[in-house]
Amino acid sequence: MSEIVLRVEGEVEQPLKLSFDDLARFPVEEQVPDVSRFNPKRPGDGIALTALLKRARPRASATYLTLHATADDFHASVPLDAVCDEGIVVYRLEGQPLP
Repeated sequence: MSEIVLRVEGEVEQPLKLSFDDLARFPVEEQVPDVSRFNPKRPGDGIALTALLKRARPRASATYLTLHATADDFHASVPLDAVCDEGIVVYRLEGQPLP
């Protein structure tokens, strides 16, 4: 599964292009298993946003996190400070990439 499923780009020192396998190889302490414990309506496993930000190294000018999903053209922008310590990027459902 080498298809790129997540890109982190923009106001970062190190842009990232990550496949499902790349995300699955993140250290266990950066993985967030069973996100339904935080929100029962959201199943799956994820990566702590802090782990992605640590690798991408946002510039001081980065003040917003913009999300874009190509499958349904979803867009949202949120203040980076509001989500950086608690955000989770869900990438896996029942051991498989999100549909």
